[in-house]
Amino acid sequence: MKHYEHERLHDLAARCLRQRLFQRTGHSIRFVTPKRLPWRAIVAVAALATAAFGLSLVVAGPSLAASKALRRYVRATHGAPRVETATSPATAPLAASMLPQPFGSANESGSDSQASDALPRPVAPTTDYLLDDLRGSATYVVWTLPSRVTNTQIALLWQANGFGPALELLTALNDDRLLAKYGLRSPLPDGYILAGSYRFPKGSPARTVAALMLDEFHAATADLFADARRLYPSMSSQDVLTLASIIEQEAGTADGKRRVSSVFHNRLRRGMRLQSEPTIAYGLGNPQRSMMPSDRSAQSPYNTYVIDGIPPSPICSVSLDSIRAAVHPAETAYLFFDVGEGGKNRFSTTLAEHVGGSLADTSLP
Repeated sequence: MKHYEHERLHDLAARCLRQRLFQRTGHSIRFVTPKRLPWRAIVAVAALATAAFGLSLVVAGPSLAASKALRRYVRATHGAPRVETATSPATAPLAASMLPQPFGSANESGSDSQASDALPRPVAPTTDYLLDDLRGSATYVVWTLPSRVTNTQIALLWQANGFGPALELLTALNDDRLLAKYGLRSPLPDGYILAGSYRFPKGSPARTVAALMLDEFHAATADLFADARRLYPSMSSQDVLTLASIIEQEAGTADGKRRVSSVFHNRLRRGMRLQSEPTIAYGLGNPQRSMMPSDRSAQSPYNTYVIDGIPPSPICSVSLDSIRAAVHPAETAYLFFDVGEGGKNRFSTTLAEHVGGSLADTSLP
């Protein structure tokens, strides 16, 4: 074999191994090698790379069914999260480069999600990524999360998109030192991860992304929670977030959320129960079936048909619009609402109107 062909084959084998190791560990590896390498060593490197790839498939196998099931569920109910890649200079400040996209805008047009209907696709290292890394750049991932999901579902989406095991993200989200920074305790309640887009360097460990998401939540909600403490001194920040999560489940547009919020605030002021069916479902473990009349009497601290006031913690992830609506509801006299024809919210001020189906006002779902 000619000398230049020997070096070319060696470089190819080294790059292959480097890519496989990145898929397994998330860390970039640089090779410092001699000018010549025996052909037996090249064959061994290629065999090691192939074995590492096969092992990764075996390890990922048991969780494949759960990942696919969640992806089907999210696609059917909220639209699929989008995963994109974008190349940015590695010299950019880390804090600035990891800022997520603006939150709260996804529902302005009346849709719960702007994401496409395509299934989320795992993002794997490519030759372009390796070349970007060698040139001093890094590839960034834009991970868009839907609303109305739990922390466990978010962790399974993390795994389904190929970022790492779901358990790693759940463990990171329940790190006592991280939660103490925001006055929270483990286990982290649902609702503290905002729906929206997060941008982070490809291969970031779960603990880095967990800190990013909680930092974003704190930064985006600080002013709203300050307003809530001034307007509703009897409600804690978690009470406000819990109310926002119920609003998230009940309405889809910014205007509809403010009107639904007005119903809940009006009922709370009068000592009426919230009577929201999504709280029943959450207390039952979110069963994949329609609610039955008997479910309304289910004994659960989340069932707002049997408890007074607000449940102990949020029931799902929320968009920033829902927190705004919980803090700044519309000014109405509504005490009831349901879903009418065409999926529109129907509001009423009296029980007679509500039972009789009188259309006092409507908004998009």
